[in-house]
Amino acid sequence: GFSGTNAHIVLARATETASSWLSDTVVLPLSARSIGSLKTYARAVQRLLTQDTRTPFGDIAYTYQCGRAEFAERLAVVASSKEVAADALTAFLNGETHPALVTTSGGRNSDEHKAAANWVAGL
Repeated sequence: GFSGTNAHIVLARATETASSWLSDTVVLPLSARSIGSLKTYARAVQRLLTQDTRTPFGDIAYTYQCGRAEFAERLAVVASSKEVAADALTAFLNGETHPALVTTSGGRNSDEHKAAANWVAGL
């Protein structure tokens, strides 16, 4: 026989995306090694959110939740749309507060905000 041989068949295209099973409000975590790098990263993500019209916000958030290493400087955005997330990142870049923005100085009290605050704190 053919020992050790594996075969795989694709029966159908996947119909679910990450955004189809995520809640309406998601956490978008960002981290970097320094505050300067975090600001540069936040600016790039803010541009992505305002320019990408095809990718659902839940898919973008899922990628950022799973696709990067966690560094010491952190922030998180708890939002239900790209527009709200982009506004929160703009506020961060301008040194302002925003209801969707969670930093080491705190955030709101929803479960998503608490989870984001724990992540920002490194817990």
